[in-house]
Amino acid sequence: MEGKTILGKQELSKTDLVALLDCRDTTEAELFRHSRQLRDATIGNGVHMRGLIEISNVCIKDCLYCGIRKSNSQAQRYELNDEEIVEAAIFAYRNHYGSVVLQGGERHDPAFILRIERLVREIKHLSNQRLGITLSLGEQTEDTYRRWFDAGAHRYLLRIETSNESLYRKIHPAGQLHDFHTRLECIRSLQRCGYQTGTGVMIGLPFQTTGDLADDLLFLKSMDIDMVGMGPYLEHRDTPLWRYREALPSQQERLRLGLHMVSCLRLLMPDINIAATTALQAIDPEGREKALEIGANVIMPNITPLGNRGNYRLYENKPGMDEGAEESTRRLMESVKQTGYVGRFPTLSEQSEKIGQAAGNKERKGSKAAKITKPPNTVINTPDTRLMVINTRSRNFFRKMFTSVESVYHHKPPPITTPDKTNNSIRYEGSSPKTEAPAKTAIKTTIATGLETVRKKRVRKSPSNPFLVTRFFIRICFKGLSK
Repeated sequence: MEGKTILGKQELSKTDLVALLDCRDTTEAELFRHSRQLRDATIGNGVHMRGLIEISNVCIKDCLYCGIRKSNSQAQRYELNDEEIVEAAIFAYRNHYGSVVLQGGERHDPAFILRIERLVREIKHLSNQRLGITLSLGEQTEDTYRRWFDAGAHRYLLRIETSNESLYRKIHPAGQLHDFHTRLECIRSLQRCGYQTGTGVMIGLPFQTTGDLADDLLFLKSMDIDMVGMGPYLEHRDTPLWRYREALPSQQERLRLGLHMVSCLRLLMPDINIAATTALQAIDPEGREKALEIGANVIMPNITPLGNRGNYRLYENKPGMDEGAEESTRRLMESVKQTGYVGRFPTLSEQSEKIGQAAGNKERKGSKAAKITKPPNTVINTPDTRLMVINTRSRNFFRKMFTSVESVYHHKPPPITTPDKTNNSIRYEGSSPKTEAPAKTAIKTTIATGLETVRKKRVRKSPSNPFLVTRFFIRICFKGLSK
């Protein structure tokens, strides 16, 4: 079947996906053009910037592909202290990142769980609740996930690596600690807790087929995943899978497949967040930018302190080992601008980045939430009222509404805000009128209905209290909505 015929279909089958993953030349160009246009039309050309903080390479797992696996005696173990982690997070906040990602090796001990909970609360407090927090800390109990969610972490990344259970067993040791179904259930637990849930797969693994990759894409859609980070598999010499390196596809072929996976996933899930991963850059210095050009919309600069960055080595030739956070941010912004896209500093609500989530998902198209929150795809520009963004996910709907209301800000975000009683807008300490949050350049919101009503009917207390405003928003806009 011709590529154009496949691209014209509304639903893609496994056979269609295999054909697109294998396509070359003009069909490839058409695939990339189609996915880029779909992304721009669905969620715009903004690039979400998330600062990556690699907090520790201590891990209890022994995954056969990973350079920080427990059995790797060559790894130089480290653990950032609280001050280093918080300092990196505040750097992200002051440099207009919308969120940070706390990533590290997997641990389950009570001291670790409590520490993460404490760090999340501290970062949220010091950033005036504006800095979004993503966690990537492996498999945990649902109770642990809830504790971290309640502390303020509302996005979680847990890569499945492959949806093929047989292949999963080949790249992990046997035993409950590396069980496929445990991994799958953890993803479901995250969704039940209310997280925006991210996962991902490795591309070009030993024993992997193009059919496996097509199944991976369909798996991501079936699970209704919110964010995906997937990139080429890159081997590490101190891992058991190193011995299969001669049988692997070339790195250029893995790069090609990685870009095709980004495009195909955009076709399958138009409003999903797709990360341009560092593994792409490890093969091609412009790999991340190429992914942005064809459908990705998230990029994660490494802001881990330089002293430890080289020790978080999941694979060989990891880029950015000698580049400080400031330099990394500067260079990345320059490269993003060269692609024609806009770095979003900050994201208005880290719980609301998926534009039209409820309306764009067929599984929920008939729900009340979808009907109410179907976006008009317009820019809200109301200087006399506080703008709000509400997460449109149907699961845990009300709970998320209480945690995702944030004021709109633009340019430099000082930590303290005060209400301007003259025009009922939010002013920032030390800001000029030009930096008061011009909404036109700040957001395409998922919510238009009800904002004016909230402004008219809100109580006389300061609108700087998001819970107060949200209460009235719920009462007015979602009256009768079932939980």
